Amino acid sequence: MSGKEQYIHDIKYIFPLRDKKVKKFIRQFSESIEESANETMSYEDYVEQFGSPNEVVASFYHESDSDYLYHQMNRKIVVYLLLGVLAISLILIGAQFQNMKWDYQVYYNDNIIPHIYVDRED
Repeated sequence: MSGKEQYIHDIKYIFPLRDKKVKKFIRQFSESIEESANETMSYEDYVEQFGSPNEVVASFYHESDSDYLYHQMNRKIVVYLLLGVLAISLILIGAQFQNMKWDYQVYYNDNIIPHIYVDRED
């Protein structure tokens, strides 16, 4: 992986959530890197010229309006809540199936008719 690809990959990795605005920023930032960079630049050269990946992401959020940031935080909370509710639901469904399995085993074991074989001699 070249220095430019690694630099862009690191920037993408730092973003907590990706929506249209973040994807647009990454695309535009990549285009600006393409225009101003040459093939011989290393990762450190990109960091010196454009800033570290953390600084780039921080500048994106610093320039964003407060409504966008509020929406992003709420979206993340909603996703975590939905995942929590889904996990609890799956646990409860699994417990119910286990309970049904035990009920079936008790019913099956209680209704077994023992067969007694008598050996008759004629």
